[in-house]
Amino acid sequence: MQDLLNIAIRKARTVSRRVVTQILQSVTREEREFRRVWPLLSSIEGLLVSPAQDRWLFRTARSLPDGATIVEIGSFKGRSTCCLAYGCRGTEKMVYAIDTFSGNDVDFRAGDILLDGDYTPHSHDGDIFGDFLDNIRKCGLTSYVTPLRGWSEEIGKTWNLPIDMLFIDGSHEYED
Repeated sequence: MQDLLNIAIRKARTVSRRVVTQILQSVTREEREFRRVWPLLSSIEGLLVSPAQDRWLFRTARSLPDGATIVEIGSFKGRSTCCLAYGCRGTEKMVYAIDTFSGNDVDFRAGDILLDGDYTPHSHDGDIFGDFLDNIRKCGLTSYVTPLRGWSEEIGKTWNLPIDMLFIDGSHEYED
């Protein structure tokens, strides 16, 4: 009886190993990398509303050819910037983050941030550039991000690089 029990246990372990191996193989290397960086990304204050948005930015940046130029208009504290830059790691890709880093009257009002249609108190004091830089550093992404402080319409007047990906998430007003 003990021998049968030992045989059953060995078979169960073999089946368990196969199932675990199949599960691990079904999760792509890209997905495993995203899951490793997710805790850092999710700790950055931002306006992305679903992990699916973070994942899409990460995957899209990864899918671009080496040396690609990614331009982001509207960076806030760098959550979407970090999603894009994590997709650039180990390559010659670069994310150019264009923002005034001073908020606006639509998405922000004194000391508050607009989330889900409600103003919520937060630490916005009119200049979030320091928070942006801290988040880029904390994630170890300074080699992949070039912040450009200013209005996109002004920076665009002197822009001279080809753009492989343009992510526009600046002002959310039609008139702008």
